[in-house]
Amino acid sequence: MAAVALAVVPAGVAAVLTANANLHSWGEVAGSAGLSQGDSVAHFAYGPAGPTSPHTLNGDIVAAAAVAAVAAALALMLALVVVSLASLPLFGAPAVLALIGAAIAWGIQVGFGDTTLAQVWFAAAAGIALLALALNTGAALPIYRSRFSGPQRRLESRSEALASYWALYRTVVMPVCALFGIVVFVTVALLATG
Repeated sequence: MAAVALAVVPAGVAAVLTANANLHSWGEVAGSAGLSQGDSVAHFAYGPAGPTSPHTLNGDIVAAAAVAAVAAALALMLALVVVSLASLPLFGAPAVLALIGAAIAWGIQVGFGDTTLAQVWFAAAAGIALLALALNTGAALPIYRSRFSGPQRRLESRSEALASYWALYRTVVMPVCALFGIVVFVTVALLATG
């Protein structure tokens, strides 16, 4: 619950601040922070293409969306394990900082208030990935806490913490990663069909 709260609070604050500041793009966010120099108007060498007819959902699109969904879910699962184990020497600080940074970025994106269907699905996918990161960080907290135990108890405490982490990872984090894959599937299918 602590890790989920660590994601919800910064995301909510960032979304409210972005919406109240009437910002609608990352360029506007950079400009309001004083990081943008020059004009923010994009210059293109070629004009935009005319309207295209939407594609129908066929086997190729479904197969491509399925491959993207499986690859995205597996990549998220692997990335979460790597973040947790790589954060172990530093008492979990990188995992917690990554969680807060991802929450702020997602909150800013939600604060833009885009209403296109693709943007809604992108925001949903990013929110589910953020939830998976929060649950994974929360599941790994006992591992990070085991670093503080005494030398006699450290090995036993760490093995218990790892067993607890893997149990929570299998029962809580992996289903959320599967849900992320489903949202990626829908998003890719929507983008491919126009």
